[in-house]
Amino acid sequence: MRFLSTTLALTALLTPTLAESNLFTSLSKVTDLLKATDESVTSWPGTISTAPELLQRAESMVGGLHESLDVFKKAATLTSEDTKLLTDELAKAALQSRKLADNLVASKEKFAQIPLGQDIAAMLVKDVADRVLEYKAAIEEKIPVINQRLSDSLEIAMSSLEDATSSFQKQ
Repeated sequence: MRFLSTTLALTALLTPTLAESNLFTSLSKVTDLLKATDESVTSWPGTISTAPELLQRAESMVGGLHESLDVFKKAATLTSEDTKLLTDELAKAALQSRKLADNLVASKEKFAQIPLGQDIAAMLVKDVADRVLEYKAAIEEKIPVINQRLSDSLEIAMSSLEDATSSFQKQ
């Protein structure tokens, strides 16, 4: 009985840490997915035969964004240490979003070579922009005092995503 009590007490103490760990892991995964998608876009030769691979990568990234946002919204109140770690990872993800948006615009001509390519790229940019906006709202709710680095990163990402959206709308 004593062992069970000790185990339950330890589990209760570790549960918030495990939740925050899942949150950090999910944010780290998003950064990795954004980076992998960006690398796929920049290395993509622009041919229709290789487009499915790129689209699969983009779909995986969008799915990861949705999952991570759900984990973030469900997270418990954050400690100041958790907030610092998450803020750093969120800033990395925001800057990687900006890089992806910039490279999608730079690859616009490659997307024009395949049927509906620019429409697909425009939808991808819009989906990333929508998730960044949702993240921003969730961040403001969870972390009332956002540090300047994260705020700047989010603003830069949103600016690039808005520019990318405009670029693809001018087709």
